[in-house]
Amino acid sequence: MQIKTSDVEDIARMAIFFLWILGFVFTAPVYARPGENIHFERISREQGLSQVSVLCIIQDRQGFMWFGTQDGLNKYDGYQFVIYRHDPGNINSLSGNYIRSIHEDTVGNLWIGTQGGGLNKFDRKTETFTRYQNQADNPKSLSENQVWSIYEDTDGNLWIGTRGGGLNKFDRKTETFTRYQNQADNPKSLSDNRVRSIYEDAEGNLWIGILGGGLNKFDRKTETFTRYQNQADNPKSLSHNNVLSIYGSSPCRVGGFGLDLRQHARENLQA
Repeated sequence: MQIKTSDVEDIARMAIFFLWILGFVFTAPVYARPGENIHFERISREQGLSQVSVLCIIQDRQGFMWFGTQDGLNKYDGYQFVIYRHDPGNINSLSGNYIRSIHEDTVGNLWIGTQGGGLNKFDRKTETFTRYQNQADNPKSLSENQVWSIYEDTDGNLWIGTRGGGLNKFDRKTETFTRYQNQADNPKSLSDNRVRSIYEDAEGNLWIGILGGGLNKFDRKTETFTRYQNQADNPKSLSHNNVLSIYGSSPCRVGGFGLDLRQHARENLQA
């Protein structure tokens, strides 16, 4: 039986999720009263969830929980669900039902990344979606319609990671995208076009996690990338080139098929 890349990604994502849960459970006594048991409440289709494969979760500033599934976007108020799905007859509906990423920006807009439908911005007042999708004849459009990650930096820029189109920076004033992609003959370009995670550290550096390409640090001034990748003969290099998550500044935690701690790149993870 042939295993698809997407299957490996989903297995890895679930493994990281369960490791996080286990870490929470085993460190819970630090936060919980001695002897207190931790209980999980299960939410599934019986409670109104549109589909059981939940790929992304956020809580917005109003307190609502948002769940992205393989069949729609779910808003949950703690009692009931509102489900948003693609309507072929309505251009203001969600562009696709397979939800890969959700992000709430600093002004309260909700951004939705889909698997094949591009990027969506949700207007809470009108309950409508604005779509941003790849246009073959427009180099300032989204590079690819499979959106894996969405991140807002301290300058208010939105960064969009795609499955095969590289990294995009979205200019909200002009509503155009700047693309950063792998160039085979340029070692200072993005190491691979499959962008899984994006993170800005306390010093303003932008770190990009790549599926198969390791970790990249983006220099905003030169618009070049420094690559940190696994080196078989170097135990201080990145443990694996599949980087699925990045979190924290000191030390920076890099999650993939293993866990790395980065104090300073020159000390721990070597380029």
